[in-house]
Amino acid sequence: MSSALHRAEVPRTVWQAEPGALPRSYKVIKRIARVALSPDVLDDSATLPPQELSPAQAVHLASALAVKRDLTAFVSYDEPLLAAARDAGLPVAGAWFALTNWPPTLVRSYSQLRVRVASGLGVTAGCRGA
Repeated sequence: MSSALHRAEVPRTVWQAEPGALPRSYKVIKRIARVALSPDVLDDSATLPPQELSPAQAVHLASALAVKRDLTAFVSYDEPLLAAARDAGLPVAGAWFALTNWPPTLVRSYSQLRVRVASGLGVTAGCRGA
């Protein structure tokens, strides 16, 4: 599960790193459940501490907070974002968690795309019932 923002972040990162893999990136993101960019998520993201978070980081954090009760781990390569998630009371794990605990088909897809799960992408992984 991830903020719907990943629909732009993942393909853009792939396009920059390996344009030929772009079609595969769309197949991968279709498998990821999305937290909608609702007015509440966007409003909450505007004032989430710390102030140093970029708008995208804040949206990812607000998205995770919106599903907090169902969240088993907030995963990102982005250390400042992980720290903010930890400070907000979310259970966090480094990106190694994403590569070892996601369904093998998804992990293989990311490996084939040579995409880092992060590149700013805060992934709310391991949601209960997902």
